[in-house]
Amino acid sequence: MMAPINPHDGISTTLANPGIVDRLEADIADYLSPFGFRLERLVGDSGAAVLEAPRPPDGPIGTLHLHVHSESLLPTVGPLLRTYLRLSPSHVHPQRYRAVVHCDFVLDALEKFGKMSSEQKRNQLGRQEEASARRMAHYVHMLVRNSMGSALCMDLIVILPSYRKRTLQDDTPVDTAPLTIDSVRLAMRDSPEANYYPSVQLVEPGENRVGKKVGNLHRILMLCHDYDEAPCGTIKTGDSSFLSNVVVVLPSANDDGMSNTGNDRRSKALCDFEDAVDQFHKTIVDPKRDDDDEAHKTYRPPFVYEDEAREEIYNIIQQRRTHSRKSQCMIGIDLHPDALTLNGDYATTESQALEQMKKADAIVFGYESTGIPSAIANALTDWVEIPSRSSINVVAALSIILDALLGSRRGGG
Repeated sequence: MMAPINPHDGISTTLANPGIVDRLEADIADYLSPFGFRLERLVGDSGAAVLEAPRPPDGPIGTLHLHVHSESLLPTVGPLLRTYLRLSPSHVHPQRYRAVVHCDFVLDALEKFGKMSSEQKRNQLGRQEEASARRMAHYVHMLVRNSMGSALCMDLIVILPSYRKRTLQDDTPVDTAPLTIDSVRLAMRDSPEANYYPSVQLVEPGENRVGKKVGNLHRILMLCHDYDEAPCGTIKTGDSSFLSNVVVVLPSANDDGMSNTGNDRRSKALCDFEDAVDQFHKTIVDPKRDDDDEAHKTYRPPFVYEDEAREEIYNIIQQRRTHSRKSQCMIGIDLHPDALTLNGDYATTESQALEQMKKADAIVFGYESTGIPSAIANALTDWVEIPSRSSINVVAALSIILDALLGSRRGGG
């Protein structure tokens, strides 16, 4: 019999699936036991057991972001999570590995709505969120089941999808609404199939989940946050970090139909990007942070328009500068006739491009379609290009640059 555990010391999950229980029992004996994971089979309940998982320790050392664009693919995430955990170093606490599953699709629990009778339609319209929540509860269960329980042993966050809201008028455009945490939790409790998994953190979707540019900002913030959380430390200037040095440049406000004067300066693009920051805090920072670091919790990158960007970047450089050099060193990451090439062996070989970036006061990434705008390009002192056979996404480019800077520091550079 397992000794009683203080509810404040661990997370208890009752499991009814014999296959998950058997696999977790083997995993605990294999490598989970030293980290405090325990499993107790319930007497008289064939195959059922209670998993006791320790409270998460310090913050994650790595985050796997999975964007799932079709609900049919969500169950396939389970085996990937198991692989992610089992291939990780065995001496690291499994809950220091975080996985964020972004459900970038819209649930349609009434996909056969057009074939229903009028009476059936009326009965189902008031239960659309309930039906969608039941389907999502099933998907969460499939995710855990297909991971053979590994999903319960890591730091797992599932960002819920939206669902379609239909009306009796078939010609009315179908609206969408966010699926709530409460509705999914209720469906998990009521379902004879889906367990209530308290260790799986559910997060409601944000309105900014559509749109490539907004999605890129979200991923950029996540990337900088992950590098700041890395145990090997970050490249810091004074008391700042990667995340606190992000500046977002927007096209001039009148480029998206707004004027450049007064309150109209607050363009739709700016509102969308601010929503992306809210979603970043809601899904990545706040769920795991319970300390008093209010500055980290509320940090918002400066948003500036192209015609103001050069002056604003200069001002930020002056405020944060720790050396006495008078001229600013701003490097653009883009194709350019005078660009230095960042070679792939920067970790072991001297790289002029890398040395220039280490000295930079600012590193500028352009728009994916048009590159760095001329208002900023004219102020750049150097250029660096990443060799590639095709165009590189701005998030991928930032990842390469951060790895080069951080990787070179690991090697003593």
